[in-house]
Amino acid sequence: MFSLRLVGAVLLCGTVDAFAVLPYVQIDFVHYFRLAQCEAKCTQKYGIPTKRRLHDGSFIEFTAITDDNGKFCELGCHRRRTYSKKVARSVKQPLEDGARFWSESSAHAGRSGASPVSAVRMGCMNVAPGEEAGFEDSIEGIVFVDMVEHNATPIRYIIQWKQRVYVRGAFEESGWITASVSYCYIEPEPSFKVEGMVPNVQYRFLVTVVGPDGRVGSPVMSEWVEALSLGLILRPPVGILDITPKYDSDNGVSALVSWSNAPHLYDDTRESANQRITSFDSCHYRITFMNKTHQLSASFIMDSGAGFLLSHLEFSCEYTVSLSALPATVSESASASPPIEEKFITLACNEVYGPGSLNCSPEPVHHLRVQVLPNGTTDVSWIPSSDHTAILVYQLFYRSLTEQSDCLQEPTSIYLNATSTSARIQLKGRQPCEYVVRLINYDLIGRDAVSEAKVWYHPLATSKTDTINSTGQIRGRHVITSRNTSGYVFLGIPYAEPPLGELRYRAPRPVRPWKGIIVVKEYKTSCLWNSTITSNIPEFMRMSEDCLTVNVFTNAKCLLNGGCATVYMIHGGEYNFDSPMLYPIDFLVDNFLPEERSVLVVTVTYRLGSFGFLNLSPNLKSSAVKNAGLLDMIEGLRWVQKEISHLGGNPNRVTLMGHSSGAVNAHQQTLQLTVSPLTEGLFQQAIIMSALLGIPIPPNNGERVSKQFAIAAGCANEKFDNKDAEAVEIVLNCLRKVDGKKLLAIQRDIEDNGFTFQGPCVDGPDGVLPETVEELLKTARPIKMMIGTVGKEMQNTDYLVCADGSVDRQGVRAVCSAVAVMFGYRKERQAARTCTNEYVKPNKTPYILDDPCFFVNSALYSEALTKAGGVVFLYQFDYANVGDAFYLGPSIPKYTPAQSPHHTQEFVYIVGIHLGNFTEKDEIIRVKFSQLFIDFINKGDPSPLDQRWARLRPELMNYFDIDFDEENNMRGMKYAYHAHEITFWNRTMLRAGGGTAPITDEALRQSEALTDVAGIPTPNSGSGACYTKDSAKPSDFLKWRGHTTAQKHLHNFIVGSNLHTAPESTITKDVDERGSTDWSTLIFIVSMLAMIIAASHAVFSSRRERRAEYERFN
Repeated sequence: MFSLRLVGAVLLCGTVDAFAVLPYVQIDFVHYFRLAQCEAKCTQKYGIPTKRRLHDGSFIEFTAITDDNGKFCELGCHRRRTYSKKVARSVKQPLEDGARFWSESSAHAGRSGASPVSAVRMGCMNVAPGEEAGFEDSIEGIVFVDMVEHNATPIRYIIQWKQRVYVRGAFEESGWITASVSYCYIEPEPSFKVEGMVPNVQYRFLVTVVGPDGRVGSPVMSEWVEALSLGLILRPPVGILDITPKYDSDNGVSALVSWSNAPHLYDDTRESANQRITSFDSCHYRITFMNKTHQLSASFIMDSGAGFLLSHLEFSCEYTVSLSALPATVSESASASPPIEEKFITLACNEVYGPGSLNCSPEPVHHLRVQVLPNGTTDVSWIPSSDHTAILVYQLFYRSLTEQSDCLQEPTSIYLNATSTSARIQLKGRQPCEYVVRLINYDLIGRDAVSEAKVWYHPLATSKTDTINSTGQIRGRHVITSRNTSGYVFLGIPYAEPPLGELRYRAPRPVRPWKGIIVVKEYKTSCLWNSTITSNIPEFMRMSEDCLTVNVFTNAKCLLNGGCATVYMIHGGEYNFDSPMLYPIDFLVDNFLPEERSVLVVTVTYRLGSFGFLNLSPNLKSSAVKNAGLLDMIEGLRWVQKEISHLGGNPNRVTLMGHSSGAVNAHQQTLQLTVSPLTEGLFQQAIIMSALLGIPIPPNNGERVSKQFAIAAGCANEKFDNKDAEAVEIVLNCLRKVDGKKLLAIQRDIEDNGFTFQGPCVDGPDGVLPETVEELLKTARPIKMMIGTVGKEMQNTDYLVCADGSVDRQGVRAVCSAVAVMFGYRKERQAARTCTNEYVKPNKTPYILDDPCFFVNSALYSEALTKAGGVVFLYQFDYANVGDAFYLGPSIPKYTPAQSPHHTQEFVYIVGIHLGNFTEKDEIIRVKFSQLFIDFINKGDPSPLDQRWARLRPELMNYFDIDFDEENNMRGMKYAYHAHEITFWNRTMLRAGGGTAPITDEALRQSEALTDVAGIPTPNSGSGACYTKDSAKPSDFLKWRGHTTAQKHLHNFIVGSNLHTAPESTITKDVDERGSTDWSTLIFIVSMLAMIIAASHAVFSSRRERRAEYERFN
């Protein structure tokens, strides 16, 4: 049976466990000093030196005294000699010595050494229960005495207190009042209960330490503390239990459970520092912990910074611990707050005694894998659990679980020597049969441990590659990977009619039934794309406008049994490039389709660039839909609902998943689909990885690039009126007649001139996005979601940190000015100045865009979904040693550990994108990291076996920190996810910028072609304080790949230039002295260019007053 011991909790000390702060009760300090010294002397004579082990393994020394001797020493010191006639001779001497020690004691005894007390503090307060007369409507609390050191010398504590009240502009303060003498050797940190405090009155406490020779060091005084107000609400524990498994000879297998309240995140917008407190942290708690067979509860008084030790537990056993706050009335019937709860697993025996020790029972082997080949040959492999010298023999046992005559019924065993790690067996049967395979390892004294796996054998495995769905028959293929994982793939299944000719720019139409068998053994084609924004090279021979297909990855278990969970993956690529063909087939099979995982994977192709996001007439309904690419994704989801059961999936267990694949806006489509009303009922969960969120999307997003595209294609001219419905249809009919690859070439040409398709727009009622994402979030569906980021993300502005560690302040100002426009701050100059002051620090400069776009908005979206009733699991991937596992190509330098984990690096462990060379540690990370996603998809909870991943609580912003130490353990739960950045962008910037206004017109964000007009520096533009001809770094070109691409990247991250709002670098007087002549020249040139372009574009006329302001400062 296990037990509980409080560590640092209040075991109230000595003869006086509590005292009341009553000003009219005056106690003689001299009397108490002599009493304390007398008791210390008596304890020194009759006590026994004792040691006690603390939870950290260290020992404290103190002098313990028996109950009888202690009692009569105390009576003697109180000079109660009348007891001497009534006691036995064996205890009469302590009584007489106590009386003698009293007469020898003196309040003027000399001071010796330093005080062992380091601090006195009020740990917690409660509203008194009012059960005792005279203490109604009062406050009680616990005073804690923190110790510097402990020694065996017996000591006593004299407690004094004073109070003060604020009257007529000043404090009226009492003198010191002596309260009690107490002795505490039970715990290392003494504690005292204080009763009778008056609400809103301030108190201070003084502790004097007295030993056998007199005073020990100087008295130690607490800070002033104000007693609570009445009528406060009990605050439940809001921290996270930190559980550390331990072992020592005194307590056996144990676990130290510590806890502290999460720090308060102060609202810097409050008008007064004296913000009213409406709740309080209790001193009283109830702890409950249990395993499968036992449960124990205890109520106690405890400092929130203390802990408790669960002792005498079992090896390798899972326990659950919950902690609740109680009101001052500590009883089993007291109304407790909602608990916080954690699970943990105790140490394994071999962690204490070492692998192979006969002190431990044998452990089952690790990673028992059973791989059934089509002919029934079955490979069994495992990792030994301990030193093979402790293993005598393995027994490999298998039998059929299927009650059919065609399945092998007789149990079969083979025996293997202790060094074995694999074996091969032969399964039989003419029908699909389920087998159980057990591996039993016996140690040298005959004890055993069992590992077990269940597998299906289907004799006609190749027949499962032919599957019939509602539209026709398909033929996929069976794959066995290099990791010996078996799967079935169906690649390139049509889900919609080819969007050719008249169907170009229209919503996808469900695919019509076909006759015969479609062979879907290899990836088909990607949708048309050609972009310089990515380092990926387009393979034109594998592209087609006939591209609306899905790829399905399944396994025998799902095909035979059905009902498997499905993940629907949407590739990234900034809406302009890439395809799911980048995901290696074998990697997906290895990560998602081992039988113990069995998650179906569906990847989808969708139209890109001009084919998917043409927005020629924002204010008209035309024959062209505005978000064709998003509609493709939705049609793919509808296909899953209709067909996935034919391939072993469950349409009611679908998880939507997306990740950026190396660009910036990718994956936002996953966010958009989670809030779109058109996707309701099509999926139940979502996984959002490294999402760029929060960029305002105007209704006419992409209008200017669409018009430029039509003009370049020869289907429109400069006078084209996109508000004329007839003219719009003429242009669309013309575009539908142009060859798709010619249109792709035209798209590439205008992209080289700075015009890039920017993805979705708000498309109004009945559309994919009837309102902005921000508005749709207010009515978000309460789904389950797993969302997270990597520690470094893009770091697009790290080039503003110069080689000498200084910062290009002008560059920071320019970027901040563009950011102020991007988010629509009403006071752009003030917002830009506030942003500059924050991000001019070298450690912050690389994150000017990462903070608001990735980290802050991930937190905001998570909070919004939680408030809507959803369940969110928030994470951050912080493993920095990805190294060669992530490979971008021979000419692109890899990210250093200082730059890692960078955007997309973690995704290599999930789908194998940019796959490099895996080390043994990378392989372990692949398995452990991907298991988090598997568990979320299968169970809705990503918690690892040995750690608990708590769902998000917005007041904590708790998140799971994914990093891997030398032993491949993850850090686990933390809280205050990017708390400083959230406060800065959601409060400080909003206040400085006067709030934000909706971006209703992309002209307010400016044109792609004008990106450099704002003077935003780029790594290779020849400007800025950091620039020299020889200073360009490979990492700079990795991100920007030339000046033209830099324009597009800057547009995509800061969404256009700030033509009508002068950059702060040109309007403030405190220009950084390090600004170069090249920079000033560039400012002059681009300012002139800005005036010329502004005069030629009528779209800018509505903001001429601000343009005039810009010119006045230049």
